[in-house]
Amino acid sequence: MALLLSASVGIPVLALIVFGVLEWALGQKDIFDVLQRAGLDLCHVSIGILGGIFLNQQLEIQMGRAAAIIAVVVVLLELALAALGLGFRNRVQTLGTQTTTYLCVFMGVLAVAIPSGILVWLGGS
Repeated sequence: MALLLSASVGIPVLALIVFGVLEWALGQKDIFDVLQRAGLDLCHVSIGILGGIFLNQQLEIQMGRAAAIIAVVVVLLELALAALGLGFRNRVQTLGTQTTTYLCVFMGVLAVAIPSGILVWLGGS
């Protein structure tokens, strides 16, 4: 299970962190702009993680007949988190840059935590 978790979650998140640091170090953007984008990118990465989970035949067998329904519900939840992050970033100007950044990063971390939790839950059984 640790191999599956590190391959499906660890590597994409680590790559996102590396590219975020490179974007900040080599670009003209403020750290808060880079972190907002990274939070939203975590939402995007989490959808890819979910695709890998639900293509894994062993995990699909463990979920049973409800695997397709679970997949759709979780993907919609991930999309809702991404939409909230985009809404905070683009629509809510009264919160301030730091608060918006924290909310975007929180949405991204939560979006990655959901498939990670599914992997731990199913991989542990």
